[in-house]
Amino acid sequence: MFSNLFEERDKTITHLVKLGDCLGRSLRENVSLFSINSQDGEVSFLTSSDKVITGKYTMGDRKAHV
Repeated sequence: MFSNLFEERDKTITHLVKLGDCLGRSLRENVSLFSINSQDGEVSFLTSSDKVITGKYTMGDRKAHV
């Protein structure tokens, strides 16, 4: 059961965490993934200054587009 979990896992979360890292570098703040609504394609990030960044994403060609 768990043998295929890591081999065939969905990489959506991995790509969204990388996107948060890019946002953090651009904003010069710590940014962490706060919530994901995969049904609507919405994601929220929380910054170290207690701001929430929300956007819509689509997955295609193994990359997240916001």
